[in-house]
Amino acid sequence: MSLRADIYDNALAAIFMINAGRLDIAKKICDTFVLLVSLDQIGDGRLRAAYSVNNPINREFVNNQYITYGPNVVDTSITTGSMAYLVIALTRFYVHTKDYKYLKTAIKVASHINNNLKYDSEYGGFTGGYTQSSLTDVPLTWRSVEHNIAVWGAARMLFGLTSDVTWSDMMTSSQTYVQKCFNSNEGVYNVGSQPSVPPVDTDKTDFITADAQTLSALSGIDQDDTRRKSSLDYVMNNLFKTESQVDDVTGNTINYDGILYSNQGSSIQFEQVAIAAMAYQSMGQQLSSTDSDTSNKYLDMAKKLTLSILNNQQYALNGDGQGIVVSINQNGAKVWNGDDLKGESWTYYPVLHTASSAWAGLAMYHVLMNDPFASPFSEYYKKDEITKFSTSVLATNTFTGYTTLVEDHSVYVIGTTSLVLTCVVAFFFVLGFVLMAVVNVKLIRRYYRIVIGEEMEKNLQLDVVRGLRTPDTPVSPMST
Repeated sequence: MSLRADIYDNALAAIFMINAGRLDIAKKICDTFVLLVSLDQIGDGRLRAAYSVNNPINREFVNNQYITYGPNVVDTSITTGSMAYLVIALTRFYVHTKDYKYLKTAIKVASHINNNLKYDSEYGGFTGGYTQSSLTDVPLTWRSVEHNIAVWGAARMLFGLTSDVTWSDMMTSSQTYVQKCFNSNEGVYNVGSQPSVPPVDTDKTDFITADAQTLSALSGIDQDDTRRKSSLDYVMNNLFKTESQVDDVTGNTINYDGILYSNQGSSIQFEQVAIAAMAYQSMGQQLSSTDSDTSNKYLDMAKKLTLSILNNQQYALNGDGQGIVVSINQNGAKVWNGDDLKGESWTYYPVLHTASSAWAGLAMYHVLMNDPFASPFSEYYKKDEITKFSTSVLATNTFTGYTTLVEDHSVYVIGTTSLVLTCVVAFFFVLGFVLMAVVNVKLIRRYYRIVIGEEMEKNLQLDVVRGLRTPDTPVSPMST
């Protein structure tokens, strides 16, 4: 079986690399998908759910030149949310490069979503995409909160860059749907809905996902603070869990605080942990002047979850000290009690995971560095217009080879105590050679190593980030 390179994971990896300043890696990912869009045999802006990691483009070297035959597709389905995240990645890269090909490709992909997947009803929204059989599209007519938030974020970027009302209308449709999915009886956002069923009356109230709550709060797609607080409180009170793992080197027991994928989940899923950390940080900051008690509660939760991510990076079995293992339970993290479309139990196994690693890196920036642009749903197109969140420098640790973000202001080390590092930017330029004598290397490795993606970069093959899944690992929800 060919290893998958899923759009969703690659898009998030690109978003993270851009935020980390690794535009060289982001360029490889973005360039690959620009080419894949142009080579698709239908050519209407669609992207397939996954391509081959080893050979994403079928080509042959003949007479001292490559002959390209087209994409090497592993999964022909089209998934709305995955394409939307790629639009976010491409538009963010355009902000940095001002190279129109990235914006042009983003517009083409977003237009495919808008022209083909928009659900025509009073509730608005966009459907899940479609599968394909013998080049015939088979619509996936369900709608999900998760996918529609991604569409809203993509349309927000495009409207900010172009002022084209097409994208503001796209934002309105997805926003209307997500807000209609709030279930006041449960105080949560429903996961989504089937066709012809009003979102709030969906029969999925027994299946409540963490990301429908946390992504709604993080994105700001619903500005009703009562609903956002209610949904985040639900996650805190019902989906929060502490698990333990014995470190295979020291024999010490490591505790992990985290979030279940859903109210039917079995174990912590670290993609959800990272998203939740960002959501609690964002809401905690927004409420700081109006509701200090809730604000402090959310900010404490953000720190607690981020500490768990750092523990995962450092100690998780099957880890490498850099990426994030999606589940620390050696039996995996089950998503729900039922079966998926393949008739198999849907479980995240304890392996390194690209999407979890990318979200974790963004969470570190968002929580530890207080970077407002780390969220994929931020107004990144304004980045050049707004004073940067801090004056910072990227310093390469010559002893370990990884890159760390060194702040010039006070930052928290989360845990039972806090450590304040006060750095002056001029000091790093004039006296950079004494950096490692001033900063404790162990603390930098323990608390401030941002997942810059040495592991991802090592696994880039033919310009695509490897999916970091075993061949029998089920596809992530965004990819299905």
